[in-house]
Amino acid sequence: MMPNIYELALLIPVVLIGIFWWKRSEQYTRALNFAREHCDERKLQLLDETLIFSQYQLKHGKTGHLYLLSVYSFDFSADGETRHSGEITLRGHQIRRILLAGPQMEICDF
Repeated sequence: MMPNIYELALLIPVVLIGIFWWKRSEQYTRALNFAREHCDERKLQLLDETLIFSQYQLKHGKTGHLYLLSVYSFDFSADGETRHSGEITLRGHQIRRILLAGPQMEICDF
């Protein structure tokens, strides 16, 4: 039996939400791994081993096209006691920026 137009109209959003969720989980994993490596290179501890989604940002590229950035925040520590904030920005799965707001501010653009 062929699905009717109403069943398809209900199925399409469900499939799109599933694809969005799958892509976001891949993006989160990439960002978490990069934040962990970045902290390890600087002898910092990534606290809670987690990232928190902060926001979406729309930016203009060099060609004038709009693109969507995803921003995640995290906490890190240099001594295991003091908590500092960090932020990682991605465009798709590509890391665009990481910011460490500790005793010495560090911003790395990629």
